[in-house]
Amino acid sequence: MLILQKFITWYRSFCNANVRRGQYGERKAARFLKRNGFRILDKNWRQGRYELDIVAEKQGCIVFVEVRGRTLNGLQSGFDSINLKKKRAIRYAANAYRRTHSGIKTYRFDVISIDWRNNGQIKAINHYENVTMG
Repeated sequence: MLILQKFITWYRSFCNANVRRGQYGERKAARFLKRNGFRILDKNWRQGRYELDIVAEKQGCIVFVEVRGRTLNGLQSGFDSINLKKKRAIRYAANAYRRTHSGIKTYRFDVISIDWRNNGQIKAINHYENVTMG
């Protein structure tokens, strides 16, 4: 069953341009974080149907990072696209991560919003630190 699930995930990403662009954006976000002194602990960490895009650490603080991307002609930014339901899902996943990784005392939530040009190139990467997920 696990092999079938992995194949379905691979097939969706292979066939869907938006998924490929999202994966590319997450790789760019991870590089951005590394250049800014973060240590990447996990990428695409899953607990059931909930997922954390990036789990990083900086100066002893665990940082749960949600990566969002939007094209420039979109109605809202990637940051503004995080609704209450998504915030709850991120909190749930972060709590599950904390339960499975003992010793986490300080943590926060960050958002990286990627602005895409219409030609598929990245125009800007915006990092929002210590975002409330309530």
